[in-house]
Amino acid sequence: MAKLVENADDGLWVHRDDAGIAAVVEAGLARAKAQDWASGTSGDRERALRGVLIETARCMGELAGKKTAVVPLTVDDKEIGKVAYVHPAPVAGATAERQRAAVVLYRSVELIAEGNRRGLGFATIETKTDAGAWPIVAVAAVVSIGQAAAIGYVAFQAAQVIDRQLQRRHDLKVLLAEHAKELELVSKHVEREKLAGKPLPLDDATKASLNATIKRQNDIAAKQQGPLSSGLPNVDAAAGGFGLGAVLALGAVAWFWFSK
Repeated sequence: MAKLVENADDGLWVHRDDAGIAAVVEAGLARAKAQDWASGTSGDRERALRGVLIETARCMGELAGKKTAVVPLTVDDKEIGKVAYVHPAPVAGATAERQRAAVVLYRSVELIAEGNRRGLGFATIETKTDAGAWPIVAVAAVVSIGQAAAIGYVAFQAAQVIDRQLQRRHDLKVLLAEHAKELELVSKHVEREKLAGKPLPLDDATKASLNATIKRQNDIAAKQQGPLSSGLPNVDAAAGGFGLGAVLALGAVAWFWFSK
């Protein structure tokens, strides 16, 4: 059973799901690719959307952000799980290519959130089924998304976002379907890097997907008449794309501005 509890003192929404994080992420990516935000129970749909958000933050952190060590998560001095904090915002030393990739992943969530944001993070607690199953670390269980506020907003408002956006707008369903495929490409890239023991340039398939997403994002943003105005600034500057000449309307400079 899934449960979402707001804990303002800790600055987190804590989501616990007996199915385990790996299963929730897998179900979320499958539902997004199928563009199915109507079948099943409302709880199924909400967990699926949060699964997509968890994987988004993980991939952003792997590309250009940072992770802390896994530490115990306690409530009233009782350990209830392990936590691996992911900070999606790019850090010094991340290449421009990786920064742009993280921005593209984040921007899809920002568009779905319609520029809304909430200042709390989002955490998901491990279950026994997660041990060794999720690729962040062997026992990783919780993702905290403190700096990517739109991700936290969508996580907490999942039911409303699905009703307002994903059940009614074909363009956003398609965007999230492509986003799910992109997350799988990035995840495979991260695994290749781990095997190689060093950072690797993004492969052509991932760069082509990101460029296509940039165009789709810009088309949606134009229809929505600048929904990013309440959040990230809309910077009309060529960011070099990913080797294919695409124009990224939201540059890395904007991302760093937001993350501070």
